[in-house]
Amino acid sequence: MNCYKQYERPVKGFYRLCCSAIVILFLLFVNPVMAEYAYYCPYFSNSISKGEVIGLALTNAENQTAQARISIYDQNGEPLKVESWELGPFCQKAAVLGAELTETEGSFQLFCDRRLHGVIYDK
Repeated sequence: MNCYKQYERPVKGFYRLCCSAIVILFLLFVNPVMAEYAYYCPYFSNSISKGEVIGLALTNAENQTAQARISIYDQNGEPLKVESWELGPFCQKAAVLGAELTETEGSFQLFCDRRLHGVIYDK
């Protein structure tokens, strides 16, 4: 009997919840004096067979353009993809991360030059 398989879904759900809560708190309450903002999410999945995708929604609430870079890594920490977003003043963007990556699990990091508000969502 493989105990890991039995508890695989609840553990992933717990990590998703923790990751989402941490990123939301950092995005909302980070110190605005910092030059660059960096956030880490320990769970990323894009799997059609499991019905899982991870999305990110960001809002720029400032009157200057913000640059965001999302780096997606596999389970071994190897980079898979880097996405760059530009959010104009008072603009927002939402998208599925790594949409063209299939059957992939790992993590991702968000780097931005302005304070942004955001949320991670999964399906």
